[in-house]
Amino acid sequence: MNQCFIMNLFKELKVKFDKKKLFREITTQMMSKEIINLSKSIIEELDCDQYINERELLSIFLLNKFPKDTLGDLTIEANQKVRECVKKIIETEFNDNESLKSKLVQFSFMFKTWKEEDVLILKNQLFNEYHQLTVDVMNCGEDSEKATVFLETQKRIIECAKQIGGEDFITEIQSYSPIILNKETLEEQYNKACNDLLIDEFNQKKYDVILKNLHFVKSILKTLKPLEGVVLEEKIDIPYIEHKLQFDQFTNKKAVDLFMYILDFIKKIQSPARDEELNSIQLELEVKEVCIPSMIIKVKKLLDYLLIDLQEFQSSHRPS
Repeated sequence: MNQCFIMNLFKELKVKFDKKKLFREITTQMMSKEIINLSKSIIEELDCDQYINERELLSIFLLNKFPKDTLGDLTIEANQKVRECVKKIIETEFNDNESLKSKLVQFSFMFKTWKEEDVLILKNQLFNEYHQLTVDVMNCGEDSEKATVFLETQKRIIECAKQIGGEDFITEIQSYSPIILNKETLEEQYNKACNDLLIDEFNQKKYDVILKNLHFVKSILKTLKPLEGVVLEEKIDIPYIEHKLQFDQFTNKKAVDLFMYILDFIKKIQSPARDEELNSIQLELEVKEVCIPSMIIKVKKLLDYLLIDLQEFQSSHRPS
């Protein structure tokens, strides 16, 4: 076929889709045998069937008419790039085969990359939501009704996970224990930064051990609640804390705010049976000058209890 004929075929395709205004009309058109064959002819004659298939080519017209419904938030760079590529293909009056082929191949690459990123984001979200629900169930205490809701939600997540990644993805989710740092690991951390060393170095205005322990605390909290990682980084800003400590500007108020945030965070996760000890530590923060090393030791003790409780809970609820 000559170049003019292929350009006319592509124009014909654009006209057919341009007449459709509704989402359902376009998706129905995409499944039409006539349209599929027309799309296939263009791809074969352009000799780009190793780069793009007819379904991907036809998706250009759906993405063009309904970018927000198909691509999502258009302020996101990856979505924006696909949108711009689609617009160029639709709006350009191509005069030769090679320029059309080049744009279709470019679109195919962007579209495949976008789909892979989209699936990865979804899988990460399902993974994190499933394990965060495990923490929420443990925190329900005797509220069995709420626990049942959380467990049912986990089942829905597993059903969705099967559709996204099959049985392998389900196995990956259910066999992973993201929350458990075993007691040996925790004790190893304690041995590396024992209580006396914490206090002695802090009194000498040496802050390496203090900062390592704060980083350790933050790492555990991020593992327990991965969806709150951004806020945790902001609230437990290690470089900022280090700077203020070095210049004697980490005031008592800043220390109170920091440890109140950490304790409130732990309280939302831990078993209610542990609240009494945590409440007493918060009361101490309100009435006494904060001793940072002492407060870190108390926080790590609370985390020790929390992880032990969580390990026992996961062991008793592990799928058979």
